[in-house]
Amino acid sequence: MLEPSAEPVRIQGAAWSATPVRTGGRTVVLVTGELDVSAHPAFEVRLLRLVTGVPDPVIDLTGVRLLSVAGIRLLKSVADALAGTGRRLRVVTGTGYAQRVLRSAHATDVLDTYLSLDAVDGALPRQDGESPGEQLRRLRLEVQDLRAKLASRPVIARALGVLQERYRMAEMDAAFQLLRRTSQRHNVRMQVLAKALVELPRPAGEVWLTPAVRKPAPPLGFAPARHVATPAAVLHHLLYAALACTGATAGYTQLTEGEGLCLAAHRGLGEEFAARFAHVDREESTCVRALHQHSRVTSEDAGDDPLFDGGSVRELLLSAGLHAVQSTPLLTAADRCEGVVTTLHPGLGHELDVPVRERLDGLAREAAQWLYWQRHDHVFGALEDLHTAACGTR
Repeated sequence: MLEPSAEPVRIQGAAWSATPVRTGGRTVVLVTGELDVSAHPAFEVRLLRLVTGVPDPVIDLTGVRLLSVAGIRLLKSVADALAGTGRRLRVVTGTGYAQRVLRSAHATDVLDTYLSLDAVDGALPRQDGESPGEQLRRLRLEVQDLRAKLASRPVIARALGVLQERYRMAEMDAAFQLLRRTSQRHNVRMQVLAKALVELPRPAGEVWLTPAVRKPAPPLGFAPARHVATPAAVLHHLLYAALACTGATAGYTQLTEGEGLCLAAHRGLGEEFAARFAHVDREESTCVRALHQHSRVTSEDAGDDPLFDGGSVRELLLSAGLHAVQSTPLLTAADRCEGVVTTLHPGLGHELDVPVRERLDGLAREAAQWLYWQRHDHVFGALEDLHTAACGTR
């Protein structure tokens, strides 16, 4: 049973809220609304204030209606900040939207997620006299269970073995915790970090990756350098540049995640559309087709285009008064798709002329090269940090 805390505090951002409640003798923060790039940095700062002094904070995301890539990074950042003080963030997802998005983005690799508050209660220390020995045994079982889930993935199992051999770690727990902490600190998926660890040549000394390997960031003509520290920020600026370039009234940008796309930024679209496109991989739409074909995909009339048959996208577009759609993939020089930018127009049969298409392609190339650089440089930085930390344990 959820009850308001003794001193209710409801903190609201532009499109989200966080409310502490008491349940079973514990404080749980109920988060509702939209967690996207607009929530940065207020959400992280204020959530940490709400859980000041709480041993293992619990947040409930079942009321969240939009969770973008930027929102997931905020959750990871909060978890990392708490880990630095010896605490663990417990995230209740429910079985609906929040769970699907976090799983699709592989965020469950680095966040402690639970389907219900009851599941959290079963994992947290009891308040009614559990002995230190019982608590220790239960915590060990919890760690072993989580480690077993991750070790079942071959690349992570190999990475744990590499860490044990390379840095002379006697216990797999130590290797697992090092990999997990580094993953959280740098917001890099554990599987990505593990893959790079096993594929790159082993370090020859205290410094692993030299400046010759790590390149400077490529320039972006559509955004000031000081405003593009993250992929979410780059895709936010890209969207506005694409809208200005094409004269579109609405649009969205997505980041490639596995075989699908995660929503990064949107404008002129309702909450239902944003929730539906938080993560897409099989939905028949111009953006998914552009991802798979590595070429621009257009639809002059979404109401009559067979591309939208059998799904909910057509209804969402038409209800917003949008008919013409174009999706441009963000392709690197090596033809890797880093994401997609989509613009939408109210008029039937709207086409982009050649100069506009060329300008849009240029914007897409710039964004793709930056995202490719950031992905590799970010992983390199995480590996260097892991190597330094591991050397200090020997």
